[in-house]
Amino acid sequence: MSADFLWVWVWVLYAVVTAVAAVTDYRHQKIYNWLTLPAIVVAFAFAGFRGFESFGGALNGFALASAVFLPLYALKVFGGGD
Repeated sequence: MSADFLWVWVWVLYAVVTAVAAVTDYRHQKIYNWLTLPAIVVAFAFAGFRGFESFGGALNGFALASAVFLPLYALKVFGGGD
């Protein structure tokens, strides 16, 4: 399997997750953990597939987003899906 073929499927998966999140957010005002948590795991797996540097970048981005938004969530400034 070529790398280009794999990345086409990565983008297809990304589009499907985004579409499902948009629909559930519109209909129920909620993006479910059953969608987001596996998506995070898969994203880290694909980053790891690209190598340690890519995985480190993904981990740094996740840590930065968590450092900014988790305290605001804990203080109830906004909900987890905001």
